[in-house]
Parts: sequence; C-alpha cells; structure tokens
Amino acid sequence: MITNSIVHKYLFGAIAGVLGDMVTPEVAAAWDEVGWLMAGALIGREARLYRDAAVERGEVWRQWTVIERRTETPNTVPFLLTPSDGEPAPRARAGQYVSVRVRMAAGARQSRQYSLSSDPGEDLRRITVKLVAGTAGEPAGEVSTLLPEQVRDGDGLTLSTPFGDVFLDAPDNATDPLVPGPRASAARP
Repeated sequence: MITNSIVHKYLFGAIAGVLGDMVTPEVAAAWDEVGWLMAGALIGREARLYRDAAVERGEVWRQWTVIERRTETPNTVPFLLTPSDGEPAPRARAGQYVSVRVRMAAGARQSRQYSLSSDPGEDLRRITVKLVAGTAGEPAGEVSTLLPEQVRDGDGLTLSTPFGDVFLDAPDNATDPLVPGPRASAARP
C-alpha cells in the first residue's frame, strides 16, 4: 500500500471514478504498485535535481538583494540580484527559471517563476518581470504587479535555486553573436 494516506485516498478515488466496477482487488493491487513505482521515480528525479543544482535537499530558497532595478518599458522591469549572505550562488544558465517567493499584503506567501533573462555572472541573477495588468474579467497578476510596483534597489527577495533544462550552452570558443530565430530559439548566423 502507498503509505501516504492522502495520496492513496485521492489516487484511488480518481481510479475508482474512472474505472468504476472494474476495480477488482487485482486491479487495485496493480495500481498500488504503479503508485509505488511512480513515487520511486519522482523521488529519484528530485534527488538528481538537488544533486545537479549542488544544493542540499529542501534548501532551495535563499535571500537575494536587488542591486539594480530599471524600468525598461512602462510595464517591464528587470531586477539584478546578488546573494544577501555573500556566499557563492549555485550555477545558473540564461533560460533557466527561478521561483520568486513573496509575502502578499494579506500575509499569504505566493511563488511565481521567472526565466533568468541573462547570464550576468556566477553570483548574480537577472530576471525581467512584466507587469500583468488585469483586463475585463481577468485579474491582475498579483506577484507580477507587486514586484514592479513595490520592489526597489536594496530590497530583499527570496529566490529558489535555478532549474530547467531549456537554455543555450555556447561553446567556450564561440565568438559569433547569437541571432534569435523562430519560436524563441537561437541560431548562429
């Protein structure tokens, strides 16, 4: 049996909802084994992500300080950040993403993901936040509104370790400029 009773309850609730009377003891046992296999695969993947990011399990959040905030357009604000503790930062590549965790006015914490918008150096991160204004019937993006409107140079932000495998790794001897191509890909001219 899957030991996490909440996962077990909802996994089997979904299975029963789809399969109905076809859930025999044999089918239930098979799905129970699938649950264990899925859990093992996800736990293994999580361990590899932590290893590859060179952080201890569960230590993905860190305080960063905004060292530069610029308004590039009325609704686009890049933030250049450095670790608040002065310690080296985990490796990052332009195109990966970080989660930014903020406390909202009502006290709730919210996280949003932002791509690293450049590779400014080993111990710096640059994210560009687009103000997400509400439209008719659609709410404004809470975090993407808070950051451009309230965060200034010297303020602290909580960022995760960078993750994601969509990035450009240029060879060390590459001197040709990169030219954006269709669908936000990059190619050498």
